[in-house]
Amino acid sequence: MKNNVYGLILMMFIYGCAITSKEVESEYSQSEFPSESEAALIKDFEADLLDKESIDVFEKRAVEKVKEFFEYASIIQDTTINLDLRKKALEQCRHLFYEDIGTVGVNNKKYEIHEFLDNLLTNKIYLPSISDILISKRYHKSSKEDLYSGEVSLSYRQDDENGKVITILVKSNKVFGEEIREVWEVYLKEASL
Repeated sequence: MKNNVYGLILMMFIYGCAITSKEVESEYSQSEFPSESEAALIKDFEADLLDKESIDVFEKRAVEKVKEFFEYASIIQDTTINLDLRKKALEQCRHLFYEDIGTVGVNNKKYEIHEFLDNLLTNKIYLPSISDILISKRYHKSSKEDLYSGEVSLSYRQDDENGKVITILVKSNKVFGEEIREVWEVYLKEASL
């Protein structure tokens, strides 16, 4: 009986500490922390020059964009999927390229992005299966343009050849609530598959 009472008191104490902890946590999370983290985030995304940590984050995003490209491409060329869904994937894939402009080289032939995607949709082109996607050239600031340029390398499953995708980091206007801000955004520019 005595152990049950102690157990009950211990549980009430732990429960009380948990409630107090949550109240303190919510008080700080609603007042101080968001404004500081929001300011840091805005600084990173709106800065004219990016620091190494920010570039690291954007390079990871570049790898993700290349993965998205291949995921959309696999949907576009899959004839077992509804044509409307394939066309939606085509539009999403096109928007991965800056201002929907870019080139893709396949089998020693270079296509504008819209032509490449149309050929992918009609199964005139097939993409190889990718085994690995890595950063091969780090982002560097262009001296002529207000952008960063980098390169992602591709390894194929079926052979020893490699491909590459040139990505760019460009400032673009994005809507945040009722504000429009100019922030850095990763886009694909050119692919050699």
